[in-house]
Order: sequence, then C-alpha cells, then structure tokens
Amino acid sequence: MDILFPLSGMVAITFVTLFRLAYLRFTAASRKELDPNYYRVYQGEGEPEKIAAAARHLTNLFETPVLFYLVVVVIFAAGLSSPAFVTLAWCYVAFRAVHCWIHLGANVVIWRFRVFLLSIITLLTIWIMLGVRLLAQ
Repeated sequence: MDILFPLSGMVAITFVTLFRLAYLRFTAASRKELDPNYYRVYQGEGEPEKIAAAARHLTNLFETPVLFYLVVVVIFAAGLSSPAFVTLAWCYVAFRAVHCWIHLGANVVIWRFRVFLLSIITLLTIWIMLGVRLLAQ
C-alpha cells in the first residue's frame, strides 16, 4: 500500500500545475494581456512566455510520468512493494517536483535538464528492479 503514496504525490503535482495554468490563463485574459479567442484553435499571437512554459510543463506531466504510474500499479498489483521501491518512487516524485519548480520558476534549462535526467535514471532503475524481481519469481 505504501507504494501508492508516491503515486498520489505525482497526481498532486499534476493538479497543482493544472490549476496554476488555469489561474495564469484566466488572469492574463482578464487583464487583457492576451486575447481569449486565441484558445479557440490556438492560433494567433499566442501566450506570454510564463503561460506557455506552464502549458508545456503540464503536457510534460503526461509523458514520462505515465511510465511511473504504470510501474507503480504493476508493483502494487503484483504485491512486490518493498522499501526500496517506495524510496525510489518518492525520489522520482521529488525530482519531478523540483523539475516543476525550476520549469515554472527560474526556468534555467541546464538545471531543469539535470533534474529531469535524475528522474529518468530513477524511473529506469525502478523498471529494471521490477524486471529483475519478476524474472526471479
């Protein structure tokens, strides 16, 4: 059951990002910083950089994190949860939270890349450990 808590953490990061993006878009539209008609077909002048970064980040949260959700569900369903899996899962969530903070804040690409790489290495490690555990059965 403990393995599901990090999954909830990723879901929370996704919803926080979603609500932040909605707030940024609504605020910008109400302040006339962008034309709300842009959102009809996403054509025209476009969004300010801060909003575009938040939109891109939300999209990113539906890319590699999907592999995280899947591996956590497989670990849980197979009854293979262990302190090592839970620790690595929390590390992945922490790296993704830092990635989010960087992307939606200072947006320094090299920092963002390094943290993203750490998250990918962590995710790959979880998958490899799962493969080894499944082969050992």
